[in-house]
Amino acid sequence: MFPNLEKLQLLECASIKKVVCCNNKENPIELVNSSFESCTDLQELYGNFIITGEKVFYQCSNLKLNLDRTKDFSEGANVTNISFQEGLLSGYNTFYGCSSLNIEAFRYLMNRLPDSIVTMESMFSGCGNIIGEINRGLLNKCKNVDTLKDAFSGTGLFGAIESRRENYSIDDETTWGFFDYVPNLTSLERAFSGTDVEYIDEKVFEPVLNTLVNIDYCFSNCYNLRTVKDSNAIVKETAEFSTRTFFTQLTKLVNNMGYPVDVFSGCQFVRMKVDVDA
Repeated sequence: MFPNLEKLQLLECASIKKVVCCNNKENPIELVNSSFESCTDLQELYGNFIITGEKVFYQCSNLKLNLDRTKDFSEGANVTNISFQEGLLSGYNTFYGCSSLNIEAFRYLMNRLPDSIVTMESMFSGCGNIIGEINRGLLNKCKNVDTLKDAFSGTGLFGAIESRRENYSIDDETTWGFFDYVPNLTSLERAFSGTDVEYIDEKVFEPVLNTLVNIDYCFSNCYNLRTVKDSNAIVKETAEFSTRTFFTQLTKLVNNMGYPVDVFSGCQFVRMKVDVDA
């Protein structure tokens, strides 16, 4: 127990397995850049912490965080509370390679992101034990995020990335699509690569048509991905996309003369017609 600790940095302490700190609601312990980077044997972490830097849990492959998302703050000993500093701009590599992190911890953390976050590059990349359905409001704390590069690659997220509903209204959040929550988004490079995402329709990028500049490898190796007529439908009907209507609407793309690289590489169920005059 460290009763008066203000911040932690245990970079590359590969043999440490358990850290127990005070669970003081008023005085969270600061986790700075690379606080636990490459602490590969770290399994348990208890106390109240606030993330203020990048790469905090980078490659903590054995870390299991027991986080209760039903509570604003968990009281007592042998519990964990994690928040993010207000004004934090970057989640770069924060949980990269945390392959023991589960879906409950993931949802807890996503729900506590400050709206100041601008980049989530590689934030949860390689977290293969995050197995759960993508929900429409997953990014509801991310209104200022401009890059999701590699953010969820290698996770076990599955389900549909839903587009806007037919009765879409900017004033009715229940009609929004997945990407309506990130109106400043510029990069989806490898964002969902290697995940279990299952369905998208041709309108998936509609909310960010005028901001996206990079979708290279976005869905590469999503072996279960299918193109469907309506991602919101209860019964999903297979559909064939057209390069004319899918890619050329993304007017800001910067690579390969306006066409992205290997967006659907390895996606055997994706159906797309190449229009040579597109």
